[in-house]
Amino acid sequence: MLHKANNNFDFTRLIAAFGVIIAHSYALYGNEHPFYFKRLGEYSVRTFFVISGYLIIASILRSKNIQEYAKKRFLRIYPALFVLIIFSIFILGPIFTVLPLKEYFSNGLTWKYLRNLVFTINYSLPGVFEKLPLAETVNGSLWSLVYEVKFYFILAFIHICKWTNKKSFLYIFITTLCIFTCLSLSIDIIVSNNLITIKAIGKISRFMQGTIAFFIGCLIYLYRDKIKFNYKNAIYAVLAFIISVLFDLSIISFILEFTSFSYLVIYFARLNIPFISNFSRFGDYSYGVYLYGFPIQQALVALNLKYNLKIGFYHYIFLCIIASLACAFFSWHLVEKKFLVRKINLFQ
Repeated sequence: MLHKANNNFDFTRLIAAFGVIIAHSYALYGNEHPFYFKRLGEYSVRTFFVISGYLIIASILRSKNIQEYAKKRFLRIYPALFVLIIFSIFILGPIFTVLPLKEYFSNGLTWKYLRNLVFTINYSLPGVFEKLPLAETVNGSLWSLVYEVKFYFILAFIHICKWTNKKSFLYIFITTLCIFTCLSLSIDIIVSNNLITIKAIGKISRFMQGTIAFFIGCLIYLYRDKIKFNYKNAIYAVLAFIISVLFDLSIISFILEFTSFSYLVIYFARLNIPFISNFSRFGDYSYGVYLYGFPIQQALVALNLKYNLKIGFYHYIFLCIIASLACAFFSWHLVEKKFLVRKINLFQ
């Protein structure tokens, strides 16, 4: 199952990346954002975190030391991200900025965008996408990379403490869940005392949900010899997921939703399906689609407004997916693949 030709991890992540593009489309295009499209974005990102937890803990357990683990994580994240940031500053920015190029390159905000390389997220480039429905945002998808890298460090700390075994990691998960539950129950009190802003609440909520999804992915890997991956359990998981969504039972629904959804993600990713399971022979395009999807969506909206192209909403989604996939193709074959061959273990 661990061989790429025998699973659907790459394909599942690619579908999740497409889900993120579709979920963003309403807001970026200027349409009212339906609730179920927002949920699509949440579940798509959650899919990334669950799979990441499952694969990253496998990676750290197979690594000879923490330095090897760090090298593998660096080579997976940074090369493609570096090219994206350079592309955004020197190609995307000059094309779409309303400022003269001299003023654009002399603006401190232009070079501040380089801070994205150290995960101090900056969404704006001077004069770029100023009049769009979601104005002055070049790449709103970068926020999740901050959490992803934080999870890498958290897992490294846990591994150094020798807690990446079943029992210890389960205790860590339960403790984390209890802390997050107490924090969630205290949010109203914290807000009423003006100790936190709505924006900060959103960040805390995303981090909590991302952490839970990542840790559940880790636990599924650690307990993979105990968990039965079969269609009957998948049906039970679907029913549990539906119940958790329909009936709000607070923390019970929260746990039920996350565990059932995570099981279904890993269950599907582990399946050996003809053609789909061998999809990785074409390349792993999910990361590239996720990185380039948002700026391509913004660029297409800008062109649509500027030249009155009259691109319909569904044609817009289709063009965004195709263009993102094209960028991901070049990102994989010209950048990511060349660096990943240096990784000692190519599974993740």
